[in-house]
Amino acid sequence: MTKTMSVTGPVPDMVKAMESGDEAALVTARQMIPSYGAKAAYYVAPLLSHEKESVWRTAFNILADVANEACAPGREDDREYVNRVFMDILEGSPTPHLIEWTFRLLPLVTPEGADVDAVAAYLDQPDYREKARTTLEAIGTVRAAAAL
Repeated sequence: MTKTMSVTGPVPDMVKAMESGDEAALVTARQMIPSYGAKAAYYVAPLLSHEKESVWRTAFNILADVANEACAPGREDDREYVNRVFMDILEGSPTPHLIEWTFRLLPLVTPEGADVDAVAAYLDQPDYREKARTTLEAIGTVRAAAAL
């Protein structure tokens, strides 16, 4: 996975608390983690494959907030970092659930010029072909169009 950036603050502790599914921990994490920015994506992304819906939904919402914030003007490094975290998920051995949620997040953050080979690889898999195609269309970059 992507080399982690140094995170000041309690992000790893909040993520650990989220794993329990405790409602208070999820609410606190949802409110606080996005304020730590792109660096938090590395810690939160693995929770997309958690078995408890309340946990993976909270993780998805946090990552969507982080991705949207990383797309602000002047935050190109953050955007590239978050994009790389998501692409690394697809290049590993993700669960079907993890693939689906990562496909939903990538269009939020994939910058022009970014490598989309990790998504394009799923075009050859019948179970994911349509979702990969839709993701590449939503990414909308020159490289995504070429991959189609």
